[in-house]
Amino acid sequence: MGRKAGWSAEIGLGIAAVCLAVLFARLGFWQIGRAAQKEALASAASARARLPAITFETPVGSADELRFRKAILRGSFEPLQQLFIDNETDHGRAGYHVITPLRLAHSGRRILVDRGWVPMGPDREHLPAIESPAGEIELRGVLDRPPAPRFAIDRLSRPGPEWGRRWPYLDLGYFVRSTGLSVEPYVMLLDPGAPGGFVREWPRLEDRHHRHLSYAGQWFLLAGVTVCAYLALWRSRRRPSA
Repeated sequence: MGRKAGWSAEIGLGIAAVCLAVLFARLGFWQIGRAAQKEALASAASARARLPAITFETPVGSADELRFRKAILRGSFEPLQQLFIDNETDHGRAGYHVITPLRLAHSGRRILVDRGWVPMGPDREHLPAIESPAGEIELRGVLDRPPAPRFAIDRLSRPGPEWGRRWPYLDLGYFVRSTGLSVEPYVMLLDPGAPGGFVREWPRLEDRHHRHLSYAGQWFLLAGVTVCAYLALWRSRRRPSA
């Protein structure tokens, strides 16, 4: 009876080890797929960065076609509708990204501008005092889609009235509904040399590609360690006792 129970335990342990190894391997291949996606995006961004800058004085393409394009905008900031995107860090320091609508001078259209990172104040109840250049200015930057939310589990984790001007992430649809202002379906990442900005160290897609490959290697390593650990345990049990 004891031998049968031992065999059952070994079989169960073997199945568990195989399932874990397969899971880790699948996660590794998933990360490789993500790396390939980021590599394709990096290639598209590099190609579009060589195109002439968009000025919006003439009709432009769709949001997907404009992603990663350089832009030169002339207009005025509207700081009353300014937002602070929470949970942003800079070299380990907590803070916000400042999002300010820019009203274009020649058309009245609005584009949200990510002006960069600012440190958090003494607490989240007191937002940093941010100054915006007055009057008409010219800005340079790159167009992109707002980042996908890190989490949006329930109503309280999504932008809403209870958040005030401090949002967990940028939701263009909610911005339009809450302010009544129509904005373009992309954000301009303000060039580090442009006026009216703060800390601007925009992430590079090439870095994300390498990060996913690193994660893939870690998952494959875990799969290998799981298999080796099980085989070592199996051999130790098969070794005759002295």
